[in-house]
Amino acid sequence: MSPLAIEDEDRASQDTPVRAIVEGWESVERAGMMTDSWRKLRIIDGLCLSKCGSVERLATLKMMHVLITCHGDPTPARMATLPRWFRKRPSQSLPHSYAIDFFVWPGVRERFVFSQHHYCANIFWHLFGSSLTILWQFGFNNCFMKDTVTGRFQLSPFFEDRIRDINSWTMNVDFFDHFPELCDDIPIYGGIPPKLGAPDTTVL
Repeated sequence: MSPLAIEDEDRASQDTPVRAIVEGWESVERAGMMTDSWRKLRIIDGLCLSKCGSVERLATLKMMHVLITCHGDPTPARMATLPRWFRKRPSQSLPHSYAIDFFVWPGVRERFVFSQHHYCANIFWHLFGSSLTILWQFGFNNCFMKDTVTGRFQLSPFFEDRIRDINSWTMNVDFFDHFPELCDDIPIYGGIPPKLGAPDTTVL
């Protein structure tokens, strides 16, 4: 990215994900905040995040934008803003779909590099959207603030801290009923999934 493009991305990084959810993507366009990165993320939002809750959608959009800006401006100062768990695994040096890089869990990214087509079915994306749960007990309206003078949105520092903790990114147990092999890669919300390859205990 050019220095000017990076400046635009930084200017829109706080306001845009909140505005997109609260007021809609058209409002982002009207506010002049629709950068190249956010145009791409708007498509991903429509295709993959429609079943997510508002908190989860906001967290995902924000962290995907952090990753994109790091890829566009891989300076030491910029890369220092990327959580350690979002940094490339060695396996990500192999040819793979760029979409894999957006999964927050390192083990999932590694697994998908080698077996991504196993998870291409619609059931995966349906369960992903409905099962993703951010551990945040304060409600969506407490994820952000609005400047009454400028009308701009800004993420709550407490929410930003929370979504930079990988243990806050969980899936509920229904997801693991279909994909039990991922229970070692993703924190579990709401219970313990069936053991992979559990023995049959049926009495004959």
